Amino acid sequence: MTTIDRVLGRSLHFTRAAHWFSGEHGDAYALLLRGMDDNAEQLVRARGPVHRADDGSWVIADPALGADVLADPRFGLRRADGTHPGQHVHPLENSGLFRAFADYERVRGIIEPVTGDHARARVQAVARRLLSELGPRFDLADFARRLPVAVLTDLFELTDERFPAHFAGLGRTLDSVLCPQRSADALRTANAVDGLHEVFADHLAALTAEQAGPAPEDTRLAGMLLAVTTAEIVPGLICNAVLGDRNAPAVALESRVAHEAVQLGEAEIAADDHVVVLAGGALDRSVHFGLAAPLIRLQVEVALESLPDLRVTGPVVRNRRSPVLRSVSRMPVTTA
Repeated sequence: MTTIDRVLGRSLHFTRAAHWFSGEHGDAYALLLRGMDDNAEQLVRARGPVHRADDGSWVIADPALGADVLADPRFGLRRADGTHPGQHVHPLENSGLFRAFADYERVRGIIEPVTGDHARARVQAVARRLLSELGPRFDLADFARRLPVAVLTDLFELTDERFPAHFAGLGRTLDSVLCPQRSADALRTANAVDGLHEVFADHLAALTAEQAGPAPEDTRLAGMLLAVTTAEIVPGLICNAVLGDRNAPAVALESRVAHEAVQLGEAEIAADDHVVVLAGGALDRSVHFGLAAPLIRLQVEVALESLPDLRVTGPVVRNRRSPVLRSVSRMPVTTA
């Protein structure tokens, strides 16, 4: 283990201990971040529409106020000076999750031509191929995780054999930002993000200037965003829909930082204050998730249209330390 790995491990351990201590002493948000208590969200909402947690975060539990924050340009993804707030446990710089809003607007023109309903036929073909490889009994969570990597491989025409392996390590990326993961999982996620960043760089370098487009860095950002946001959001939505909960939020928590003083309800949010929204709303309201929303919806729709009638045959296992995604790790099913 390198010095960097040991430093990361200690930081994760101390942050986890702080969340545990605060949760044991009544901080509902800390209980939520621990990712171990199924009723923690209800406890957070019971604290009121806006309250300050022990770690200094402002927690927005009111849906209308939360929607306002996500749409308000006075709130960014990191501090105005470009640094991360202390509440960002493991921000994973190469993930593309903390860029300036202007960067996301630039890549919109790259993402839209390869996503959305015009890609339906290609997504359907990928889903049919994956389903043809299954027997009557299978793990729906496993199928749902294989779908987005196969779709992106097809849409981007990727041939790099490293891509599926790195993609498989992305599952805890969104949770890692706010919830300290086990050291091994955190390192695997960091290696997956950095590895995928390199895969896209190598892929673009192998293209002609015309194929790569005028801004290869923007194309790489587009690829990273689609990979990171679809890796676990798509499986979660598919599994929850089959379980009968089509209204389950794709992302339960969203992180923002105030760039100036903002009055929010009765709370006075100062510049650089960290704000967490209990999202539970449409992906389109978010910045980076909104860019991937058409492709996310398309994959979920195609999967649900393509899957036969299913019956759950065993316990549905959800990952712990997953307050952002509440991801499903295992869901055994059989064709009805």
